[in-house]
Amino acid sequence: MRYSSIYDGFYGTGGVVEAQIGIVSGTNSIRKGRYAQAKRSLLDKRSVSASVTLNYDGSILSVIVNGTTVLSYTVKNFDIQEFYMVPFSGTAIASNLIIGCESINLTFDNNGLYKPYDTNNPIILPCDTPAFSVSFDLTSDSDFFVAFAQSDGFYGTGGVVEAQIGIVSGTNSIRKGRYAQAKRSLLDKRSVSASVTLNYDGSILSVIVNGTTVLSYTVKNFDIQEFYMVPFSGTAIASNLIIGCESISKCTELIPI
Repeated sequence: MRYSSIYDGFYGTGGVVEAQIGIVSGTNSIRKGRYAQAKRSLLDKRSVSASVTLNYDGSILSVIVNGTTVLSYTVKNFDIQEFYMVPFSGTAIASNLIIGCESINLTFDNNGLYKPYDTNNPIILPCDTPAFSVSFDLTSDSDFFVAFAQSDGFYGTGGVVEAQIGIVSGTNSIRKGRYAQAKRSLLDKRSVSASVTLNYDGSILSVIVNGTTVLSYTVKNFDIQEFYMVPFSGTAIASNLIIGCESISKCTELIPI
């Protein structure tokens, strides 16, 4: 179960918006109001596992279980600022919990250039701690590159940690140093789609493509604060891009205007 509330907390004047995730009973529900104890009939001794996501777009709260949206609810006159979690009874483990800011869609057109990073518009990581994840659905005419930088930017003294996602060439790589142009042999006219996640635990950066970890790299003496994205050539779309953090004080504008 998950409880969301406004600034005045769990017992505040606005009550809570409570989601029941019925992985045992089969009953999924969302209600708004003062806290109410659930019925005992929900008790079950079976242990059940599921992948759960709760999405909120500022208006609609959706419960997604094992990739399927099981319930959506329109939240009115309620400013969600915090949440609480608990099983109805017994024990539970919620592992790999990630809090992510709103998803964005990015479109790239290199206009005949090779890997032209937009170094004036970094995507800022909103995380309070070093660990983060960046996930997106990618469609690209060529291999895709993500360059991570410190607070002094793309051309800073520490250089960048650059990941090559080889959805066209089949070559995945991560390197640290000053920016270097890729070889032209990466050029390809095919359009390829993939689901991509980059995970960083504060030490190891991993590239995950279509659910498979294709590369891991130990990052040393480098404080990642922002990143840049670009295809090697042609066009690309990175849709449903979500940045996940262990802790976020505030979801800020990811791409500053």
